[in-house]
Amino acid sequence: MNNSHLLAAAVALAAFPLAASATGKSSNFYDTLPQGAIDLPKELDIPDSIPAGESVDGVYVEVPDYVKNYSNPAQRYVQIFGSKEDSEAYRTGSGTHTAACINAASPVISSNTPIRWNGSFSASATVSPYPRSYSNGPNGSTPTDLVTVAPVRIDRVQSEADGKLTLETRIVLVDSATLGARLMKTATTDFSLVDELPGRVKVYATKDADEVTFLVKHEPTEDERTAFGSMFGQEGNFENVNASDNCHVTFSMPVRASTASTMVLQLEAVLEIRSAEPQDLPRGEADPPPAIAGGSLAGGPMGDGPKEARVRPMQVGFSSTWLSQDKTPVLSISHGWTGKERVQPL
Repeated sequence: MNNSHLLAAAVALAAFPLAASATGKSSNFYDTLPQGAIDLPKELDIPDSIPAGESVDGVYVEVPDYVKNYSNPAQRYVQIFGSKEDSEAYRTGSGTHTAACINAASPVISSNTPIRWNGSFSASATVSPYPRSYSNGPNGSTPTDLVTVAPVRIDRVQSEADGKLTLETRIVLVDSATLGARLMKTATTDFSLVDELPGRVKVYATKDADEVTFLVKHEPTEDERTAFGSMFGQEGNFENVNASDNCHVTFSMPVRASTASTMVLQLEAVLEIRSAEPQDLPRGEADPPPAIAGGSLAGGPMGDGPKEARVRPMQVGFSSTWLSQDKTPVLSISHGWTGKERVQPL
């Protein structure tokens, strides 16, 4: 990488400096990336309601118990999971979910309102009714004309082997009033592995005509049912992405001549999962409660006893520059520690 590229990357990342111990790589892996993009619709033909009996395989819609008694329809909402087992694992903190990562878009008020997809992924998402208007009465305003159908994005890693990953993305409409669901679109996107970072963090990428899309996943160890911690990222000064519950993040960066763009991702890297000795447990927890012994991180070769993790906060910086003398964009990935290592009881 020549000095002009270093300067451009430094300027691009100036707003989000990495730790002093940062290391990284820059290469022309852009040329080796597969062709692909995650095409999220900006408009959909959204009905006023979906029949209660309509459903989609791999989409489980339920009303939380504490919501069922709400008398005001505007306060009722539903949660979406990849399966009934996912719902059980989410509520109890035990079991393994089916690796469905779910993202609910903002409500679409009218047919000419573009869909606003956000960058948040977890094992569940919430769809709530949204009032188009309010009526005023002696006791205040009451929501009326509720929008109950909302678009939901559901991602699943379809395959991952030999440095290749295929992501399945489905767009589903969910009705929070009837619990009906309707499949609108299914697509797959191919990615290539471009970097592996400490803590079993893998970075995949794909490209189309004017952007590169990255997929970052936090691989659980064999002693974890769910990867520890969450990920949070900021693209430039605007776009935010985050993931929890063992989910990936995806984000796209423009690759156009005479442009530069950045993304900074923060997470906690798990360096080791190990058995916790009684003296290492918090005082009074020599005999761990069932929530620890059978929790979401229990299991694996070390059995179901108490465990602890060595974790350290890490920051990952992505930049794309395309200077006038370049034939293709130059992509850079850097990472560094942003704090000291600590031991986290699981």
